[in-house]
Amino acid sequence: MRIADHLAVDGWKLASSDLRNRLMQRLIAKKTPQQDRVPIVISNGGYSIEDAINTVEFLRGSFSEIGVLHCISSYPTAPENVNLRCITSMIEQLPDGVFVGYSSHDNGAALSLAARVLGAQIIEKHFTIDRSMKGTDHPMSASPTMMRALTRDIRRYETAIGDGIKARLAVEEKPLEKMIKSPYLRDPCPAGSTISEDMFVFKVPYTGIDYVDFETFLGRRLEQDKRAGEALCEHDVSNSGS
Repeated sequence: MRIADHLAVDGWKLASSDLRNRLMQRLIAKKTPQQDRVPIVISNGGYSIEDAINTVEFLRGSFSEIGVLHCISSYPTAPENVNLRCITSMIEQLPDGVFVGYSSHDNGAALSLAARVLGAQIIEKHFTIDRSMKGTDHPMSASPTMMRALTRDIRRYETAIGDGIKARLAVEEKPLEKMIKSPYLRDPCPAGSTISEDMFVFKVPYTGIDYVDFETFLGRRLEQDKRAGEALCEHDVSNSGS
């Protein structure tokens, strides 16, 4: 009797204990037409990345997608044993197209979020309605409140990660106007004066000229009379030195 003949499932999840269980894997791979090529996810607690690679190769062709979850088969897992860098190693070493994730057996939600930041594409977190209930899993499982918070924070991370291009944003313009200092005349200066640093004080509001911009004006001439306290503008400055 084949398991897949009697269960209509959208995907399969195997525990770490069955990472090398080829008999079970072979049985669930023999699917009915309705279940043809569904995804499979398997944890690798207690096993090496090489074991995971071998299992992926065995499963290839029988499932539409394959996921491998880094986890530690200890309940709960102490932080010093979690070894989240394994996620990076798995991403680098597992074949292309394999989804790498994290199966959390640690207390709390912080390390699951950290796993997502490191590149985990699947987060598995045990769930309970009462963490004080008896049993191995309940104390390290997520309560409804914790699960909502974890899901919220992962979505925030996915929004916040961005594209890595550092540029001034439109939402930064007004705050920076209040913070960046620009050059203002200490005293009245007639047209033709040679611009030097001691003629100016730097203060807010920002005019679009900061100190680095101002350095390009040193030694050049004022094109018009300027009053004390006036901001220096680009059109006030000659195109060449005095």
